[in-house]
Amino acid sequence: MRSDRAELRRLKWIAVFVPLMFLFAIELIRARTLPGLFDAWPGNLLIAGVILLGVLCFAETLFGVVGSIQQRTTRQNLELLALHEAGIAITGELELDRVLQQVVDQARELDVARYGALSLLSDDGGIQSFLTSGIAKEERETLGPIPVGHGLLRAVIDEGKVLRIPDLTQDPRSYGFPKNHPPMHSLLAVPILSQDRILGSLYLTEKEHGRVFDNDDQLRLERFATHAAIAIENARLY
Repeated sequence: MRSDRAELRRLKWIAVFVPLMFLFAIELIRARTLPGLFDAWPGNLLIAGVILLGVLCFAETLFGVVGSIQQRTTRQNLELLALHEAGIAITGELELDRVLQQVVDQARELDVARYGALSLLSDDGGIQSFLTSGIAKEERETLGPIPVGHGLLRAVIDEGKVLRIPDLTQDPRSYGFPKNHPPMHSLLAVPILSQDRILGSLYLTEKEHGRVFDNDDQLRLERFATHAAIAIENARLY
């Protein structure tokens, strides 16, 4: 929301000052650069072409800003809808794995990542279950048993901090992947916390178009992690 307000302020400045500066530049050209040229039709045609070009550039800039705001608004609405659906699932479904699978699926789709995963810890700190999203069932079976938690997978759990890595292949903690594991580069991982206790972690990898995860992606994933924590605590109550 704060970035949208900044964009709107920028839009207002553009709408006011760009046309004024453009008209000033045109008048300056008319007055100082071959003034007689603009008394004949070639000069008028030239100035009309310059004005048309300026209008097109101005419109492109204006609609670019509006489009950017619209995209963010659409994404925010989709996020609210996904979080609402996750909340409904938490209150209406007591089968924990189904709720957590929905959380990781929605987080992956909303942040437009190719893969997602969610690890749930047991009471002794080991990985009790490991849910994936974006990997076909047949491909998942070739990866073998659930991971025991090494490398980057364990770093999130041990440190209880967010990991945002542009290329995990360059990180020394990136090891322990099974033989048939799909190639991955960008990584975003957040701990699932409840009153400072780490219940598990939520991961996204391979953001679309080879891009890296940003702060907005992190904030969204942290909100999904909060819903996952509520689901886990609810399941343990029953």
